[in-house]
Amino acid sequence: MELAKVNSHYQVTIPKSVRQKASTRFPFSDLMGSKVRPVLILSNDIYNRRHADLLVCAITSSPRSHDYATSLTTGDLERGVLKIDSEVRADTITAIEQGIILKRIGRVARPKYQQVVALIQRLIS
Repeated sequence: MELAKVNSHYQVTIPKSVRQKASTRFPFSDLMGSKVRPVLILSNDIYNRRHADLLVCAITSSPRSHDYATSLTTGDLERGVLKIDSEVRADTITAIEQGIILKRIGRVARPKYQQVVALIQRLIS
């Protein structure tokens, strides 16, 4: 999954692929607002090529104790650097339009991605 940054006033076309880390405008759970935040792209490359949306989960730099979260550090990335240690929130998933991704930030290593997938499976089973 790669990370990307989103800005509603600026669009760029970049390939999006699973495990990318990017930034995007991520909605609050009450859907009354949003903020720009890093996200982990969950949807696979085939889905991403065929659809206008991506399935993503939030990444936060304000970790709290959550049952469905896992830490994310620069050591968990195949590419890129985190400015601050963060947390992937597997319980905060949404679909976003690919066009609102501003830039890719990095790529999460497969073992960390598999941890996130395991948390999602635990959440929905």
